[in-house]
Amino acid sequence: DKEDMMMRSEIRLVRGSEGEGGLMANGSGGSGKSAWGRREEERWRVVGLEPSEGTKAAYDAAADWKREEESRKREGMSTALRFPSSRVGLWDSEPRGLPVHVTQVAAIPSLSLSPALLTSLTVSHASGRVAVKGMAREVDHQLEVPGSLTRSSVQWHCDKVEPDTERSCDGEEEEEGRKKEEISIPVMFSDDDRWDQQENVPSASYKEEVVGGIRKRLYSFSPLRASKFANVFMHSRVSHDGNLHLTCFGCFPCDSFTLTPLKLLKVIPTSLSQSLYHRESEFTQPSTGFLSLDQTRRILLIHENDLKCRHVPLVGVWISGVTTLSDAYVWSALLRYVHVRGMGEKVFNQGDAFLCLFYHRSALCQPPALLQVKVHSGQGMFAHFSSKSVVVNVEHLPPSPALIDFDTLHADYSYDPDSSKEARRGAGWSKGAAQV
Repeated sequence: DKEDMMMRSEIRLVRGSEGEGGLMANGSGGSGKSAWGRREEERWRVVGLEPSEGTKAAYDAAADWKREEESRKREGMSTALRFPSSRVGLWDSEPRGLPVHVTQVAAIPSLSLSPALLTSLTVSHASGRVAVKGMAREVDHQLEVPGSLTRSSVQWHCDKVEPDTERSCDGEEEEEGRKKEEISIPVMFSDDDRWDQQENVPSASYKEEVVGGIRKRLYSFSPLRASKFANVFMHSRVSHDGNLHLTCFGCFPCDSFTLTPLKLLKVIPTSLSQSLYHRESEFTQPSTGFLSLDQTRRILLIHENDLKCRHVPLVGVWISGVTTLSDAYVWSALLRYVHVRGMGEKVFNQGDAFLCLFYHRSALCQPPALLQVKVHSGQGMFAHFSSKSVVVNVEHLPPSPALIDFDTLHADYSYDPDSSKEARRGAGWSKGAAQV
């Protein structure tokens, strides 16, 4: 009948508009209020039909849907991410350059203690538990003390003494409230129950507490900072002659990594990838996130704050805002990826290899470097470093800060059975990875 013929005509007109690209943000490319525009009115007028309000509403709904699809395509999310069905040979592992080795030494800082802080430490022995606090900063290797064994470019500059109200070994609850680069170093005195007076070293129970705190931070997910997995504490003693004796101790996971350059895979264009490519201000500071793949093996970048990283298969990390792979932030990002729990499934190539997409801070509008990462010796091990004792005459303090460096050539080691391979697989390692 006539009504049925009009309905069929409406459907053909709507479909014709779709086929010719008529479903835009608005009909004339203008206000964005409605997809219905002059072009559509003219098409209906030519055939002598008057569209109903329901037809116009359906047309607008279809336009909204298409606009949303186009937006999701630009963000690499046109559909739910389809990970490659075959997990064999996810990427070409042929080396395109020499490998780079990154170890925990990259995260070992040098300490800078201001004269005012040294004076405060001499009167803090009777005030209960205290901690020295300050900020982490990047320094030039050439500015370090000649003969220093510290290879890291990170320096912890401490300038104040405050009550130690944090349980600095536990970490996660207190860390959430900290500023990104704020440093807190617990100070032990000779009569402290954390200090073994006979051996003149930190007590075994305190070392175990420190290892447990680092392990907790490794397993739990929270925003990354370069000093996240470094635990440093200090012993302070005032001798009979009034001099201040300081010794620092540090505990670090022993995981080391080898990064080998690969041929760059295509990156799905998203607002995040564009911001990283142009090195926008947000990403000139150290930043990181995760990587996934779509069915065509293009890389999808995911920010560390994006909940998507908990629901899609992951193949590695991206890192920006640093100038070298031998950086504490790079080591920390790789370490977190290996151990963190509560993430999407981690899928590996050739057994245990994953990817790192590295955006050099100074290489504006340059493509990133793609590297294959392999974990090496040290998994489940913790290194305990110490510094040489520094003697300070508080009555004749130098005008410049006192510098303390760790002896990275000598360390004691402890093994944490909870960091075994089986524990890491339970944290999200792909059980099928060994078959790849």
